[in-house]
Amino acid sequence: MAYDSQNVSYESLWQKYRDSNVVNKAREYSRYTLAKLVSEYDRAETDDVNREYITRDYQSVGALLVNNLVARLGEFLFPASARFVKLELKNMSEDQRSKKSAVQAALITIEKTIVDKSKQNGGYADLLTTIAHQAVTGNAALFRDVDTGTYRVYGLENFVVQRDGRGSVIDAVIKERIAWDSLPREFQSQLEQKGFQAKSGQQRCWLYTRVQRVSRSSGFGYEITQQLGNYQGCVYTPGKDYYPEKVCPWIFPVWSLKSGEHYGRGIVEDHAGDFARLSMLSESSALYMQEALRVLWTLTGGGGSVDDIEQAPTGRVIPLQSGTKLEGVEIGDYNKVQQARDEINQIVTRLAQAFMYTGEFRDSERTTATEIQQVATSAERGLGGPYSMQGKTLQIPLAYVLLAEIDESTVPDIVGNILQLQVVAGLDALGRSIEAETLIKALSDAQAAMVAVANINQVAQGILDPKAILETIFSSNGVALDDYRTSAQELAQKGQQIDQAVQAANGLPAGAVQPGQNISQI
Repeated sequence: MAYDSQNVSYESLWQKYRDSNVVNKAREYSRYTLAKLVSEYDRAETDDVNREYITRDYQSVGALLVNNLVARLGEFLFPASARFVKLELKNMSEDQRSKKSAVQAALITIEKTIVDKSKQNGGYADLLTTIAHQAVTGNAALFRDVDTGTYRVYGLENFVVQRDGRGSVIDAVIKERIAWDSLPREFQSQLEQKGFQAKSGQQRCWLYTRVQRVSRSSGFGYEITQQLGNYQGCVYTPGKDYYPEKVCPWIFPVWSLKSGEHYGRGIVEDHAGDFARLSMLSESSALYMQEALRVLWTLTGGGGSVDDIEQAPTGRVIPLQSGTKLEGVEIGDYNKVQQARDEINQIVTRLAQAFMYTGEFRDSERTTATEIQQVATSAERGLGGPYSMQGKTLQIPLAYVLLAEIDESTVPDIVGNILQLQVVAGLDALGRSIEAETLIKALSDAQAAMVAVANINQVAQGILDPKAILETIFSSNGVALDDYRTSAQELAQKGQQIDQAVQAANGLPAGAVQPGQNISQI
């Protein structure tokens, strides 16, 4: 579908929304850590696609720390042994309540499908790249391509964004290089009608994609449109012309966001002082060591040739006349090198604590849900909230998009809150496994207690009430006993089945024992 209702240049919007200070800072933080994320020159502002400048630092500690942090967060946010999303159906009808177990089983099936789709086609690597962009620059743009089931990740060099006071994206423009043949045929036809002539099918063009928040009768949503270069008179709509806010495939997660700002801030910015000092000390120390390793030779007297000495290979004997002295002079002070090394180690120790680096990382296939919760709690406490921010700006939006991708017919119900699905991410997503562990512990404690109660009642003639003790044990473990209590009708039916089984075993006729009558009373 195409339309010409928006007579505005997306390239001008790109220039208007672009914050050079944010990009320059991101370039600096990237140089300290992962230089590949933001190149030295502005790739989105040059037509020379063959140029690729990456400024590297004199240390690689930053890359080690960020890669470790990203790997850990990837394990916590998208674990291999647990589902990162939990769906809850609110306001269930009487029929749904009667089939609660079937409803829960259906929700678990949907959860598993969401998790599987999130990692298909190399999706896990793209999600890690998204987290890396956020950790270093504070920002990322993630697009979920429904047609191919893949992601596209964009850094600050390739997108600009505007947010309202509450942090919601109101407008964004993505700028990327694309070959002419990669454009949809319908879009090519419109551009050709406007006078655009491609030199070849491989001609590279600047494609601008705009993600604009709009208000409709059904609520807020996003319109996705595209332009090529300065051809603002030709606006193309890829796929749908409108996405409800919850299921928009364009996601703009942030590491942390200050109220009123358009761009987020990363963890590297929080420790920029230590990274800058580590970079300076590493560079100075490396250059000093390079000079310190040089050996200068002094020759006194006239009994030797300087050229022969300089060009002599190792092991060669050079004859010198009597009275001629050859001495080596080394430049450098070991104490200075050691002092710089000690300060570098102190900085690395502080950064390692902030970036959760311990030198060890357990195989994710053997990581339990309890361990994930413990380390995730530590991450939440140590990172001061960004872990939960990932759940809010990355996990939950992605879960909604994947849910709509699984069954598009659920979108109106999700938007209209008719089908009230609660998507829970982060630490809360582990709630179901923790509830199971709590129930198992309560049952274990109750079993041990019932043995003790039976022994005491045998001596004290039934002084203790087993029911009251069970209720106390389950309550102390945080388990609602009523959720698992058998109804009176079910108890009576089970009692009849037990009595009939006992009668048959003793050769008694059916019905010899009346409901509620004990075998011993016959």
